Amino acid sequence: LSIKDGLAQNSAISIAQDSTGYLWIATQDGLNKYDGRSFTKYPYIFADVTRPNYSHLGKVYVDRKGTVWCIPYDKKLHRLNAKANRFEPLEVTSDATIIYQDRDLNYWVGTYRTGIVLLDSLGRKLPLPSPIAAGSTCYDILQEGTNMLLATDRGVLRVGLASKKALDTLRHTATGQLVT
Repeated sequence: LSIKDGLAQNSAISIAQDSTGYLWIATQDGLNKYDGRSFTKYPYIFADVTRPNYSHLGKVYVDRKGTVWCIPYDKKLHRLNAKANRFEPLEVTSDATIIYQDRDLNYWVGTYRTGIVLLDSLGRKLPLPSPIAAGSTCYDILQEGTNMLLATDRGVLRVGLASKKALDTLRHTATGQLVT
């Protein structure tokens, strides 16, 4: 798929597939939904991937319920309102990097500097017992059993899913190399 097929721009920043089979492709010239034949473009811009040493790229994500989310250049979290066919911003942070939905259907939103923001299944902010990853950039989030793993610029942080508290930080691999 390329601009010849109707894609807004040839460099993809992030790609996700929703439960109906649509491909969502974030590019620096817009968010694209591909139905297998044609593209629908949404007016969200993602960062230029050709810039060296730049990590503010953005994300498109499909959660466990099939809802599409995006984090464009403005670093705000946007959720697709499928009935209206438009993305609506959630005013929970202006610093988002990543979103992940855990098995309890809560959303973990990583940020560039303000730590983790936790949301319930409706997108409402939930309290945390103490700040998680504050002052760190969170690049990725994943669930492993009863823990959440947060890839940050300070190492991989392990957080208890039930307690919502940081348990430890992995700074070195099993072979002793620094996690980067």
